[in-house]
Amino acid sequence: MGEELDVPIKEFSPKNSENTYIKYGSNQVQGWKKSMEDYIFDFTEPDKEKFLNVFGIFDGHGGGEVAKYLSNHFMEFLKKNENFKIGKFKEALTETFFELDKSFKNEEVKKELEKYYEELKPSKEQEIKELNNLCEPGENINDDELDQIRAFHEVFEPRNIENGNIADFSGATGIIIFLGDKNLYIANAGNSRCLVINKEGVIINKTKDHTMNDPEEKKRVELARSFNEDEEKKKGEDGQAEYLESTRGFGDWEFKGNEWIDQKDQEVSVEPEILEVPIINVQYLIIGSHGMFENNENENDEVINNQVNSFFMDEIKKDNKKPYSNIIQEYFEKLIAEKNDGNNNKGLDNMSCIFINLINEPIVKFVKKIEKEEEERRQKEEEEKKKKKEEEQKEKEEKRKKEEEERKKKEEERKKKEEERKQKEEEEKKKKEEEEEKKKKEEEEKKKKEEAELLEKNNNNVEENNNNVENKDRIIEEKKDEQ
Repeated sequence: MGEELDVPIKEFSPKNSENTYIKYGSNQVQGWKKSMEDYIFDFTEPDKEKFLNVFGIFDGHGGGEVAKYLSNHFMEFLKKNENFKIGKFKEALTETFFELDKSFKNEEVKKELEKYYEELKPSKEQEIKELNNLCEPGENINDDELDQIRAFHEVFEPRNIENGNIADFSGATGIIIFLGDKNLYIANAGNSRCLVINKEGVIINKTKDHTMNDPEEKKRVELARSFNEDEEKKKGEDGQAEYLESTRGFGDWEFKGNEWIDQKDQEVSVEPEILEVPIINVQYLIIGSHGMFENNENENDEVINNQVNSFFMDEIKKDNKKPYSNIIQEYFEKLIAEKNDGNNNKGLDNMSCIFINLINEPIVKFVKKIEKEEEERRQKEEEEKKKKKEEEQKEKEEKRKKEEEERKKKEEERKKKEEERKQKEEEEKKKKEEEEEKKKKEEEEKKKKEEAELLEKNNNNVEENNNNVENKDRIIEEKKDEQ
């Protein structure tokens, strides 16, 4: 079955709305494609005091199931993100892209995609009509032949639900506009596009398409392929980049299953590139699916962007009360190819667009409110920081005093012990000296006694000697007398 119809379907899906902060419109058209694979979602906070407006376009390929799932569940995933709850919106958007993509491996999500597959599958009558458009005149397909064709596809068509997860073989690019802070955040993964326009009608920022024409994208894709064991995929002969013309997006898990590299580094990465623009500088936003920004070989992206912007700005200048969905429809009618003869790529795809006008006065008030809250928060943080510092200083001083007191106490105890030691040493010294003195005296007394005894003994000996001499002399005298 061909991818384009014999005649384009020009049934539009207009929507216009506004709230305190923005006025917006959206529109879609199936065009030449055999099915509508683009899905738009918008979320606006009903509380007038709050400023939260989130818009998204998911451009499906290989079927609309993944895009439909994303449009139904993006806000659910974003709101339960922890960084979203604390106002870290940039981080929250990135994490939400990754978490949504991982969810396709969940069994309940697989069943939901299968349900969408059945809902979006064309009826027998539609398929027969489409096949007959491809036949030669007079050759028509009947019910039996259609059943045979369907049976063939059930066996050989890789995205059939009986052959695996729908998100393995189909996917969607995604672009999200987040208005809920003093900065505008645009998260983009794929080749849908957003133009950021100031009050003068000049493009001041824009998203970048993720294709193999971008050197950084090509480098990542080729590096991812180098890890692949399949030689065809390693060389890029079966590569997603050529198949889809986009190197980033949701789904397409047959190109994301490499366990050797991170999810963000896969051949097809879901990591969004996020633009952050001060909202005070923004007046208009034009968000469109790839079909709205397609170009022919002689047109570059800048030319297409300026064409789109000029058309919208001119229409607003002509009639600023015209519903934005009407402006979008007029541009689509101008863009849809008159015929599909294979000589051009432009104007054949599904087309989706959201146009947003930021209402200046409440936006300025909101930004001032945010800045005031930030200043109050900053002052509070400074006060808390100062208070904490003072408390820490006080605690530090108290700790120092306590340590000083403990040091003094220990020093006093040390001195006391030192005094006691010295006193004890003095007492022991004195005692020792007294003992030594006593011993000395005893020794002196002993010595004196010994000397006295010796003297007495000597005196006794002398006396005895004297007595002996006297006795001897007496005996001699006696002997003399006898003679």
